[in-house]
Amino acid sequence: MAQRLKYLGCVGGLILAATVAQDSARASVADVSSTEANVHAVQAWLRNYSASLNSGDLTAFGRLWVDDADWAPPDAPLVSGRQAILASARVTFQRYKIHHEFTSQAVKVVNDFAVALISSAERYRPTTAAGATWERRVKGVIVLRRTDEGSWAATYFIWNRDAPPAHEEARVDIPTPRG
Repeated sequence: MAQRLKYLGCVGGLILAATVAQDSARASVADVSSTEANVHAVQAWLRNYSASLNSGDLTAFGRLWVDDADWAPPDAPLVSGRQAILASARVTFQRYKIHHEFTSQAVKVVNDFAVALISSAERYRPTTAAGATWERRVKGVIVLRRTDEGSWAATYFIWNRDAPPAHEEARVDIPTPRG
């Protein structure tokens, strides 16, 4: 009888352990799915960013930012607050038709925050006949947070331009002596 109770105790323990492990695995899968869904949501934010630039839609662009966001464009002072960001973007949207596309991105989500490391290509065509079209490649970091409504919005966007390597900037053509 004692042997049988010991056997039933072991079987019961194994069933309990298996149930706990199964519940733990379900929770882990749910966490992965949740994280995967969050990554997809952040990637959708990135697509919306490009779409708003490409269409010149300042209203859509404005929905991408929290009220106290900071925007750090290259070679310019920090722009703080959604309204200041929109004022800066408005000038650019008025002066240029923009084509923007992300060329690479990596997203990391932790709880209610996400970080996107990005590279992009941009082309600016003047909206008037004056001026020339110009292009640039940029790389940057975007920090987003989940809003109370469950969407994602940018809190910080810091980027810089890819410049030619230093040796190309400093290159000087020196004439070769004739013989």
